[in-house]
Amino acid sequence: MVRIGRDGDEVSVYRAYLADWQLLYDALAAANFWSLSPDVPSRGLWLDGHDITVEGRRGEAFKATTLRHPDVDELRQLGRVAFDLAGLAEVRL
Repeated sequence: MVRIGRDGDEVSVYRAYLADWQLLYDALAAANFWSLSPDVPSRGLWLDGHDITVEGRRGEAFKATTLRHPDVDELRQLGRVAFDLAGLAEVRL
């Protein structure tokens, strides 16, 4: 949704990407983000990999979780959605 308003000589633009937020919300819920430990290790053995740090705020509660080479589908999907929303859809995780 894009809302453009005018007040005298001032023009304002408001953009809301509700569909994007829903994708992120669904990925957070599927990964059970608020119940994850601060450090989530990989379930497999990897010589090289990547870490994804996910931070969130719900009211006054703040949470940070580092996913170490996420190899569980729900955790991998959380990283995928974040990369897609950042315009990095072509990056292979």
